[in-house]
Amino acid sequence: MQQVQDALLGIWNWLYSFFQANPVVGLQLLIGLVAGWVASLLLGGGGLLRDLIIGMIGSVVGAYIQGLGLYHIAALPALGEQIVYAIVGSLLVIIIGRVIFR
Repeated sequence: MQQVQDALLGIWNWLYSFFQANPVVGLQLLIGLVAGWVASLLLGGGGLLRDLIIGMIGSVVGAYIQGLGLYHIAALPALGEQIVYAIVGSLLVIIIGRVIFR
């Protein structure tokens, strides 16, 4: 039991130091997780890992859409706007994936 606790503590320490050194990556993971979770609620889910992967891909797609400047959500703070773009991107990823893999 002590070995398991030591291993979990080691993983926790590594994750903490990684996200402390790279805060943008941690924030992007959280945004991707939220976006994938919301998209899976709207279109049907498939588990936490799938939601995270779809959310991460969706946040990249959403950032691309945001970079195109097609629309701007001025009423939201920057973090809220990123989450909305990531959700839109996640929805697009799910819809395109369903069309391709039917």
